[in-house]
Amino acid sequence: MPDMYKVRIAALAFLCLGCASCESAFGVRGKIVAADSDNPRDCYLELHRNDGDRLIERVRVSREMRASFTIAATPWRRDYYMLVTCEGIPSKYRSNLFRLPDLKYAEHPIDLGTIVLDAPSPPPVKETNP
Repeated sequence: MPDMYKVRIAALAFLCLGCASCESAFGVRGKIVAADSDNPRDCYLELHRNDGDRLIERVRVSREMRASFTIAATPWRRDYYMLVTCEGIPSKYRSNLFRLPDLKYAEHPIDLGTIVLDAPSPPPVKETNP
């Protein structure tokens, strides 16, 4: 009986050590276009976990967006979405849900395509009385 106990403890320790070091990486790409600007500045790509809308990571990206994220690998997959924002532009882009981790995204990045963000509205024109 004591030998079986040692085997169980060893198996549990191996399982815990293995899960603690497991991570899953994936890439994201796309292009950001602002309606009235050739060069949107200070743009960010955020990764959110859908359950609870929890922010996982935020990275600064250029117009030709390329980024990579690393998430903890778990025995089950969770739904994630991405949010693209640019300073000075009120609109945001929210992606569809992606069930991660998924091996196909480790080999081929998630392609968000061309993301068009609306430019800020111009300030109201003040009327002047002659």
